[in-house]
Amino acid sequence: MSPYVSVIMSAYNEPEEYLRKSIESVLNQTHTDFEFIIILDNPDNKKAKEVLKEYENNDNRIILLENEKNIGLAPSLNRGVKVARGKYIARMDADDIALPEMFEKLLCFLENNPDYAACFAQVFFIDEDGNLLNRENSDVMTDEQIRKVIFIHNPLHHPTAMIRKRVGDELGWYREDLKKSEDWDFWLRILSKYKIYRMPEKLLYCRLRKYGMSRKGFFDNVKHDMRLLLHAIFNYGYPKYYILYVPLCIIVDLLRFLQIDILLKLYHKVKKYVIY
Repeated sequence: MSPYVSVIMSAYNEPEEYLRKSIESVLNQTHTDFEFIIILDNPDNKKAKEVLKEYENNDNRIILLENEKNIGLAPSLNRGVKVARGKYIARMDADDIALPEMFEKLLCFLENNPDYAACFAQVFFIDEDGNLLNRENSDVMTDEQIRKVIFIHNPLHHPTAMIRKRVGDELGWYREDLKKSEDWDFWLRILSKYKIYRMPEKLLYCRLRKYGMSRKGFFDNVKHDMRLLLHAIFNYGYPKYYILYVPLCIIVDLLRFLQIDILLKLYHKVKKYVIY
């Protein structure tokens, strides 16, 4: 008998402590009818392989796939989805921690709202040591609100996603030509045909890692976001005037790069009255 939910996780070079906490948070879910597909995308990471084998041997819900070489996140997730048997696909990152009721609550919403293709939750942000950060979630929740900001920034947290598998199969899941933001592109494709909801509850601890960005990195990021959004506008059936959102996306990228928190907070406050 097929499991109701297939959980997909890709592991690469996460510290053992992060990996164990992430896996155990999935295994300890109140909803237990799932398979847990873990893709090791770093064949040289012997410690990760040892840890994953240990869990696979101790829990028959775990299916371990090993890539012969590093192929990246999107291809790894697509490989996991191909062997998934569940009606729903849940995503998990190898350094985040899910609250025990996350799957149950996401699944309950989708079961009771068949016109929605995917459901997400809000998160607690933590640092590399597991300390809570004073960082607020985006307040967009309804399908209408998500549509109004999705071309400015991505308000949805990938590791809280639960998606109807038939929808992902129809749309082709993750674009493998994207080196990052494969989730943002996927949400844009889903929204071109279906509805999405984001629950108000915080159901996951999202770990923020310290990554510095150079000026070149910032401009590369801006070019990537512009290409992604323009591709969506011209290929996914969105109105052409959505091009007007692209400069706003660049401004938000700039504020994040410059770490101007006051202006970012102002943007989110203005958004409530202008965009909503």
